[in-house]
Amino acid sequence: MTARPSGLDATTPVVILKMTTNLVQHGVLGILRSAGRWGIPVHWVHNEGAAPAARSRHLTAAHPLPPGPATAERWAEHLTRVGRALGGRPVLVATDDPSSALLAEHRDRLEPLYRFPMPPEGLVDSLVDKRRLHELCLQTGVPTPDVSFPQRSADLEEYAATGEFPVVVKRIGAPDAAGEELLPSVTVVRTPEELRALARRLPEAAVAGAMLQEYIPGGARSVWMLDGYFGADSACLAAYTGRKLRQHPTHTGMTSLGVCEHNQAVIETTERFMRQIGYRGIVDMGYRHDARDGRYKLLDVNPRIGATFRLFVDAAGTDVLRALYLDITGQPPPPRAPVREGRRWIVEHHDLAEAAAAMRRRDMTVGEWLKSLLPVREGAWFSPADPLPAAALAVAFARRGAGREARPAALAYGTDAV
Repeated sequence: MTARPSGLDATTPVVILKMTTNLVQHGVLGILRSAGRWGIPVHWVHNEGAAPAARSRHLTAAHPLPPGPATAERWAEHLTRVGRALGGRPVLVATDDPSSALLAEHRDRLEPLYRFPMPPEGLVDSLVDKRRLHELCLQTGVPTPDVSFPQRSADLEEYAATGEFPVVVKRIGAPDAAGEELLPSVTVVRTPEELRALARRLPEAAVAGAMLQEYIPGGARSVWMLDGYFGADSACLAAYTGRKLRQHPTHTGMTSLGVCEHNQAVIETTERFMRQIGYRGIVDMGYRHDARDGRYKLLDVNPRIGATFRLFVDAAGTDVLRALYLDITGQPPPPRAPVREGRRWIVEHHDLAEAAAAMRRRDMTVGEWLKSLLPVREGAWFSPADPLPAAALAVAFARRGAGREARPAALAYGTDAV
C-alpha cells in the first residue's frame, strides 16, 4: 500500500452517489478503500442498504434514500439534505449513468453544497447516448466502428438478408420504450436467424432503441480500457490504459481479470477527443484494436468513474479518484505517470465463473487459470485489511444459491456496474 502524500489535506469528505440498485458494487468498494486509505471521510448516498460494500471499515456513514418513489426529484432533495448536514462542500462522485445525469440536471442546485467537475451542458447526455456518441466521433475524427440505426422491424429483416455477421446489437440508451427491457445492453448476434429471432421478440416501438454496430474480430485481449481525469480546460491530469484478459460474460461482459499496459496511441486519441469536446471530470472508456486496419476504435464512453478504476494505479499510488480529489480540493495535482506495467486486478467471483465456463469449453486448464492469477496485485473484493465486504458478498451468494435471496436480480452482472 502506498503512503498518502505528505502535506495532504484529507479533511474534505467524499460523498459517493449510487442510484441504481445492485448488491455487487465493487466500484463503490474501490472508492471507499481508495479514499479511506488516505484518511478521507467517505459517505455513501444509495438505495441498497443490504449491499456488501457497506460493510467496509472505510465507510464513515451511509445515507440511504428514505422510503418512497425513487424519482430524480427525491434524489436531488435527499442529496441537498445530506450536503447541508455535512457542510464544507464535500467532493461528490457519481458512479452510474443516472447519477451523472442527476448532477447535470441539478447542477445549479447542488454546486453550492458539493464540489464536482461538470462538462459543458448536454455533453454527458451526448456521451451516454450511443447515437450521439457516434456522431461526436465522426465530427472529431476519432475512429469508431460503423453503425446503422434501424427504425422498424423491417430494417432488421433487411439487415438479416444483406448485412455482415457477426454484428453487435446495442441498446442506444436507457430502456424507455415498451419492450426495450427485452433488449440487452450489448448482444453479439452471429447469424441472420438470431437477428430475426431478436426482431420477433421486440415490439415495434422498441426497435428504434437499438443500434447495429460493426463487429470487430478479436477476443477480450483486443479490448483496451482507458481511465482518465481531465481538469480545467480539459487538461489531462491522469490517463491510464490496460487490457481485459478475461471478461464475464465471455464476449460482452465487464472485466474479470485486467492488466495494466501503457498504450500511448489510445492516450493521445483520448486527449485529443476530450480537448475537442471540452470534457472535464473522470472518464472510463473502451476501445477495440482492429487488426484489419491497425486502428484503435472507440466503443463506449462513461462520463464517470468506472468499476475497474482500481486496476489503474501508478507508481505513486495515484488513481483517477485520487487525482480528482487533489485537483478539486485545490491541492497540487499528482505528477503525470504511466500505470504500473503488468499490474493485474481481479473481480474474484466474476473470474471464477468465467474460468469455469472456459474450462467447460476446454479453452483453459485449471493450471493455466492459477498461473494467470500469480501477478494479481489487488482484488475487487478481498482485502486482508478490510475483510467484511468479501464475507458479506459470499453470504449473499450462498443465500441466493439456497433459494433464500429475496432479490436475486440485484446480483445480476452488468457491463457498466459500479
